[in-house]
Amino acid sequence: MSDNELDYTRIRQNVEQSLKKQKRNTRIGFFIANLIMFVIFMAISWGVALTNPEFGQMAVSKSDSPLMLMLILPTLGWAMGLFFNLMAILMDLGVMDKSMRERLVMREIGEELLRKGMTDLDAEKPKRRLAETEIGDVALSDDGELIPVEKTQKQGRNQPS
Repeated sequence: MSDNELDYTRIRQNVEQSLKKQKRNTRIGFFIANLIMFVIFMAISWGVALTNPEFGQMAVSKSDSPLMLMLILPTLGWAMGLFFNLMAILMDLGVMDKSMRERLVMREIGEELLRKGMTDLDAEKPKRRLAETEIGDVALSDDGELIPVEKTQKQGRNQPS
């Protein structure tokens, strides 16, 4: 490439990095604004409800009164929205990236093995496959190795004493 030609690959990579950074910063800004709004509006709502003697009297005296529910449900709903917003930011920042990446890599490896038609026998150790197919009968030695069993030993075990 000559000096006067543009490196479009590098330009595209820089644009993608800048875009990703801008999106992350915007999400964080929206989360902070949402959190501030949550604190302000919940403080106002709960403050008005708890300082109003009529509200307290109706909420306490009538067990079937929906007034407390009208405060609790929006509080829980908005808190869950903030939680999901925070989780999206954490995934975007890479805090959860490593574990998600590991799970996806393992899933892709498993799918690729299935696509290639590998079975459990194909993934087995070559020594065991050799022992089963070429040597014939085998036994497990004291140290955990597979050793071939001779026919005379096998016949001796099968004869009644």
